[in-house]
Amino acid sequence: MIPGDVAVSILGDGANAERVAALREQMGLNDPWYVQYGRWAKDIVRGDLGTSLFIANKPVKDLIAEHLPITVNLAVYTMTVAVIVG
Repeated sequence: MIPGDVAVSILGDGANAERVAALREQMGLNDPWYVQYGRWAKDIVRGDLGTSLFIANKPVKDLIAEHLPITVNLAVYTMTVAVIVG
């Protein structure tokens, strides 16, 4: 829905049309938006958050689990300071 092409963003502006078309097919970007959304919703219900395209192709679930303790720790300290100051 946003301007630009995800496949071109991943491969770079210098990618040839064949590679872009192959990646679009592999990622299912040629399907209508409602098919893509349905696939995404089904995966979310199953607990599959996908794979990060920009951070070493790691599963998103692993990235969230890796960074969640730091986020919770920061939130607790922030709320503590807010309560004390408030």
